[in-house]
Amino acid sequence: MPDQMAKTGVKFRFRSLLTINNAWKLIYQFPYPIQKFAGFFLPYCGSEPPVSYFEQGYKTRVNDRFKAMSQLSRYSIIKGYVQYHSHSSILDLGCGQGILYAHLRNSGILETITYTGVDVSEVAISEAKTTNGASQECFLCEDLQAFISEPVHSFGTIILNEVLYYFSNPFDTLTRCSTLLDDDGVIIISMYDSYRNERCWQQVDQVLHCLDSVKVEHHPTGKSWRIAVYSK
Repeated sequence: MPDQMAKTGVKFRFRSLLTINNAWKLIYQFPYPIQKFAGFFLPYCGSEPPVSYFEQGYKTRVNDRFKAMSQLSRYSIIKGYVQYHSHSSILDLGCGQGILYAHLRNSGILETITYTGVDVSEVAISEAKTTNGASQECFLCEDLQAFISEPVHSFGTIILNEVLYYFSNPFDTLTRCSTLLDDDGVIIISMYDSYRNERCWQQVDQVLHCLDSVKVEHHPTGKSWRIAVYSK
């Protein structure tokens, strides 16, 4: 009987998560005030799209937007944090086409740092290897949750660059990431400004200690991002 009740409880929580996830997917299509109003009644849940969503984004070149000039200030902040903390190893979770890798390499930062980029998209990883001429070990095509759940070793710096809001439970993801950090390691996070991501930042602050935080804005488009660096 207890085993049956436990299984029933797991099924209920799973179905509840699916229901909440689907509700937010619908709500995110509406303007900001409606999203904010819904936030008073629904717990936070990331969008958690399927792998096909990311594959399609890279195949159709939609995700080339991360290469645009409007992104330069954001990448400069991330690069500065990496250089300032100067750890010997980097884990870039959701590395995409290896754009951050290129910024770090062109600045000479990777001469003394071991870089590992992980992404769920085969298309993105293939492009990352081809355009950057990197070794096979630099870029890995794996499920992100599975990768951080079965760590091979620890890292000095973990980067979540426009990816944390794709996890259904950022709190759990960050807790797992913190176990991968060296004792003096840092986690660098970047997220574009939105109501959903404001709530995601709240979960970040529950798990990690903020060392510094910067907001950048691209005036022609009005888009803005928050980039922050955390310790355990």
